[in-house]
Amino acid sequence: MEKIVNNISLVSIHIPKTAGTSFRAILQDQIGKRKVAKLDINNSGTVLLNNKILEKKRIHKRIEAIHGHFTFAEVQEKFAFRDDVQYITWLRNPVARVVSNYRFLNKIIANRLNELPDENLMARMGKTLVEFAAVQENQNVMHKYLKGASLEKFSFVGIQDQFESELTRLEDIMSWPRVSNRKHNVTGKSASSIDPETTAFIKSVNKEDVILFEQVLQLNQISKEDFK
Repeated sequence: MEKIVNNISLVSIHIPKTAGTSFRAILQDQIGKRKVAKLDINNSGTVLLNNKILEKKRIHKRIEAIHGHFTFAEVQEKFAFRDDVQYITWLRNPVARVVSNYRFLNKIIANRLNELPDENLMARMGKTLVEFAAVQENQNVMHKYLKGASLEKFSFVGIQDQFESELTRLEDIMSWPRVSNRKHNVTGKSASSIDPETTAFIKSVNKEDVILFEQVLQLNQISKEDFK
């Protein structure tokens, strides 16, 4: 397969519901708005650049960073990156991430289902948080996005739950100046607001995400006690 030619030096993998919109704005501030592209790879393998189908096997050389929804394996398959390319991503407490994703899709359904019925979305969604979490597609999402890469492959793996302090760590790693707006939008209830039985179920069907999250907590020297 012919790979996409590019001048990208930074690849930011946006795992759903891990402060992606806020972080893209920060990337644009640090690197330059015209140098950062939103890139997504959909389920059919189509590459979207700034929400438009990428029809050529080349990205403009001014683009130095990409940020969006794509897995490590997908982007490796489709792009011919330079040897010194850096990878970064953010993780989140697995329970809080599932809850946030569920509530986000609930909001979408409430806003558009009457106008544009979507049976696939409804099948994935389910009616309750437990039903949503029980769907295999919704499980171990963080692990799926990073599958095929060791943590050592990444220059930075942040914990969204401690966004401000982790952002400072990233700025130090990348030798970036401090950004003034260090806040990010949070959707969904915190993991501590979910009843113990539901919390235990979500953890039980997301074991790979739990393991990954705890590994990164240890690497980042963040106490697991903050996420009980």
